[in-house]
Amino acid sequence: MDKSCHLLAVCLPHLKSLFIDGPHDSSANALGCCAMQVFNVVISKMVTAVLWTSPLGIASLIAASICRACNLASTLAALGLWVVTVLLGLLLQGGLVLPAALWACTRQSPWATIKGFSQAIVLGFGTSSSSAALPV
Repeated sequence: MDKSCHLLAVCLPHLKSLFIDGPHDSSANALGCCAMQVFNVVISKMVTAVLWTSPLGIASLIAASICRACNLASTLAALGLWVVTVLLGLLLQGGLVLPAALWACTRQSPWATIKGFSQAIVLGFGTSSSSAALPV
């Protein structure tokens, strides 16, 4: 990664606070707030574009790796083993570790907590969006 990107990532929060909290001249402050609003909209659109195109890019990278493989069967077997490993890790984390941590910290039943969140969980999985379940 280019060093200027790191410099930009460090300087942007400081520039934002300078624009919003900076000079107490009202015209300069209004200009800074307007500039930051435009900047936030631009960054939001860039992030949205990356989120919409990343599944295609990831699928293309996987397809390219599979096509480069000398032995297609062993490559697909390794990919299947990776998928099983990830799913098993998620199952262990969500099914054992997190409920045990909840019980150890609060002495509450994890199942009662899950039952309380069940409507939001079903809505979140059904819409593939956690923000859709926020009002619930």
